[in-house]
Amino acid sequence: MSLALLKNIPLFSGLSEKELKDILRLTSSKRYYENNMIVAEADEVSDLFYIINKGKVKVSRVSEDGKEVILTILGTGNFFGEMSILDGLSRSANVVSITDTEVLTLNGKDFLNLLNKFSKIPHNLIKVLCSRIRGSDAQIKRLSLMNTIGRVASTLLSLAEFGEVKEKSTAEIEKLPSLQDMANMAGTSESSVSRAINNLVKSGYIKKEENKIIINNYSEFKKMYC
Repeated sequence: MSLALLKNIPLFSGLSEKELKDILRLTSSKRYYENNMIVAEADEVSDLFYIINKGKVKVSRVSEDGKEVILTILGTGNFFGEMSILDGLSRSANVVSITDTEVLTLNGKDFLNLLNKFSKIPHNLIKVLCSRIRGSDAQIKRLSLMNTIGRVASTLLSLAEFGEVKEKSTAEIEKLPSLQDMANMAGTSESSVSRAINNLVKSGYIKKEENKIIINNYSEFKKMYC
């Protein structure tokens, strides 16, 4: 399963199966239960690179008054921990499992050696980091320019990236995060998230089935709220 995972990670795009097997031998597997702290903000221990094999994590920061802001949610195939390895500084955010999660870890020294050994990896890394910057820009737009429904709808689009999109017509978001986590992503309250979701349901944009949301017209929804 882990080799199949590496094949589908954009960071390792263009590498041969033999090269991927060599990388896999350098990794170790770790498991975390739901709501386990994986990385702590300002942690000076910054020598591990993480690849999510199974599960989901939230990347967040906490203000001095204890308010959490979720920067992003990452799922299977995503990675984190590269910044501290690259710049040698402390961790910049908390990473907490929101489901039972399994990660592959790579020693920081081995990660840097891979960057030097395979020219494709730095190129792929830059592309992924650029994509994350665009995502951060979208979040700033969402929090500063959109109303509550727009912020919640945009949050659903972010979550849909890890769901199943069927021919660009519908998108399924399974195992929704808690209302509190969604509120922390959208920069609003739990009650506001609940009301916004109900309004989107009544308008016919989405369907809610237990702990799953289906975006009925994904491409149109994305045009409206991306």
